Amino acid sequence: MVLIVNSVEQYAEYASYHRNMVNVIIHIIAVPIIVFSSLLLGLSFPCNIASITSLFPSGTVLPNIVVLILGAYLIGLSLFLEPFLGAVLAFELWAMYTVGVNILTTYGYNTTLYIALGLFLASWIVQFFGHGVHEKRAPALLTNIFQIFVAPTFVLLELFGHFGYRPEFQKKIRNSLVKYLPKNNINNNNNNNNNNNNSVAKKRSSKHA
Repeated sequence: MVLIVNSVEQYAEYASYHRNMVNVIIHIIAVPIIVFSSLLLGLSFPCNIASITSLFPSGTVLPNIVVLILGAYLIGLSLFLEPFLGAVLAFELWAMYTVGVNILTTYGYNTTLYIALGLFLASWIVQFFGHGVHEKRAPALLTNIFQIFVAPTFVLLELFGHFGYRPEFQKKIRNSLVKYLPKNNINNNNNNNNNNNNSVAKKRSSKHA
């Protein structure tokens, strides 16, 4: 597994597994729910490490240490790959944390755990459905598990892209994703391009005949 630090290549690799529009829409909905449910799982088993909890106001509920580390890594990577989207994601995580604490306060640890597990499992099932039925390609994480940290900002990139966000950056991603496609897809694309070129050539020759 090669860890690519170039932002274009990271998003291009992930985009190559998400070319079907239905699958993309599924991920735009499901990925934030997975992030939120992961945070809820962390809150269901809160951090009890005194050296960490003492840094925050008394009574503050923090997710367990694993979720804290993964969350910090996710924000750091996202800010590195795409600073604006990383900042949006950080705000999104803060909002999720606020909602999560309210759920925990209202329903207690056990119910919060059940809610988290239900959302987490349902979202993953829907995503695998999107890949199997619509994309017809296995999820990116099965090839490069590092890609799970790219997903949250990728869905933001897709959303903001519809409003004209960084068109040149988006174009670079589209051009680069070809190298991550299965060989048969690349051959099909090349055949389609050749067929299109032949059609254009025939039209030109007929005009001169």
